[in-house]
Amino acid sequence: MHGLRRVPGFRDVRWQPVAAGFLSPEGIIVTIHPILRKIVVSVLTGAVSVAVARISDASTAGAVQIGFFLAGVVFVVQALVEFGEKHERLVGDLSGEMRELRQGVDSRLERVDHAMRFMESVEELEGSIGAPERPISALLERVTTLTAPSPLVGRLALEEARAVTELLVGLSNGVADYPGEDRDWLLELTRCARSQIRAISTAAVDGGPRSFSKGFWASQLGRNYLKEQQKAVERRVTVRRIFVLPAPRAIAHPEFLQTCLVHHQHGIEVRVLSGPQAMMDDFILFDDEVSYEMSSGVDGLTTTLRSRRDHLAERSDQFARLWAEAMRPDLTDPRL
Repeated sequence: MHGLRRVPGFRDVRWQPVAAGFLSPEGIIVTIHPILRKIVVSVLTGAVSVAVARISDASTAGAVQIGFFLAGVVFVVQALVEFGEKHERLVGDLSGEMRELRQGVDSRLERVDHAMRFMESVEELEGSIGAPERPISALLERVTTLTAPSPLVGRLALEEARAVTELLVGLSNGVADYPGEDRDWLLELTRCARSQIRAISTAAVDGGPRSFSKGFWASQLGRNYLKEQQKAVERRVTVRRIFVLPAPRAIAHPEFLQTCLVHHQHGIEVRVLSGPQAMMDDFILFDDEVSYEMSSGVDGLTTTLRSRRDHLAERSDQFARLWAEAMRPDLTDPRL
């Protein structure tokens, strides 16, 4: 309600002026509309001016003119003051909104800049590894449009993405581990090899109860691995393998010789070691850039990828030394 507001005991109380109206003795603030307040102040100013003019023997018409003039001046001054206050509030509000807008724009530009630098890094990575099909870029493009058919499938995709991230972080630090035998690493590294694959197969990891013929090479993964090695040989990749036997008499075992013959038929160069010098780890060197290593323990097999230069150089020297010491199996045995 505009204007003065009636309160209990209106006729019996005194009113005290406050910033926005009057304050009653009971502490109640009675507000006055800004326009009405301007009119009241202007009228009072005009009345006081007329009274002062009459006391000074001015004519009635002159006193009224002076009163109207001063009342108008006071009204205009009040309006200008109120306009200035509103202008300041408006400028403050606009400044706050502009700061928020600028912060939002800066945040979005920062995200766009980050995305651009990320895509440039991806393109540089794909160019450096020779990936004309741009698999990483294609994956990122598809992620923005794919929808998981179910929460379970979505969680599976996230777990696979997490595994890839852990692999990349591990390789960047020089070591990546996997509890068990990771068939994907083995087959993919074989497909990616460009110059040479050098492997040491120990009886503790790849062998069976009596010979290598009943162990890893009899499994589906072993057969798939042989096929991928044959494809690598067809790409002019040199593939060499040293079989490490626990005893010299196992070299002439027909089943072991059969395993060597299968490798030979797939284009793989094979040599054999036995005796005390054969205490070593099971590993595969791919292009002397990654060492795929298998170790057996109480908890079973563990797969480790190592990419540190000093470790790779050590493995390369170890293989070269053992290759020189190893002997060729007799693949002319009539029992084959």
